[in-house]
Amino acid sequence: MFDIGGVLVRWDDEVAFRRVARRYHLPPAPTARRLRALRGSLQAGRISIRQFWQRFARESGVPVPRDWRTWWSDEMAHRARLRPSLVRLAERLRARGNRTAVFSNTDATHWAVFRSRGWLRAFDRGFPSFRLRWIKPSPAAFRAVERALGPQSRPIVFVDDRRPNIETARRRGWDAIWFRSIPELRRALAARGLLGPMPSRRGASS
Repeated sequence: MFDIGGVLVRWDDEVAFRRVARRYHLPPAPTARRLRALRGSLQAGRISIRQFWQRFARESGVPVPRDWRTWWSDEMAHRARLRPSLVRLAERLRARGNRTAVFSNTDATHWAVFRSRGWLRAFDRGFPSFRLRWIKPSPAAFRAVERALGPQSRPIVFVDDRRPNIETARRRGWDAIWFRSIPELRRALAARGLLGPMPSRRGASS
């Protein structure tokens, strides 16, 4: 089970927050705090993208952007970068008979970008937070995934780049791997016997 932003995809919400601040000539730090709080509600499926921008505009004293329907998803579409080598790693895991999934804090607009780009094809299932109604690292988000999967004969192997999410996963009994690089992740998965024989250096791709 893989996180998306920071693992499968290179993306940083904080960059988008700074662009909002520049767009409205607002101070970056308080703007980021306001957007971070609203993003949590958006990713938990508790507000819509329209409500996200309406609340931001009201709290910041600025107008709702005319492109409120698309700005957030356009940022993701234009600036996020897929890690193809991680997709190939997921495909290799699945070819070895492992079930694969993504488990990510994300909202409906970003999820639509992931699907339209074909970035989720290497995965059997998806658990976006806006459908779970909880965001990581809340234990409730992990419990929701567990309920959806049903009883497991082995611990869920979970890959995430954020320590709080790793800590919650481990407390739930998951086999959590803190993602820092793809070579390190390959070694961790190989040590668990999930990849089979590693390809020779001549035939390997990174």
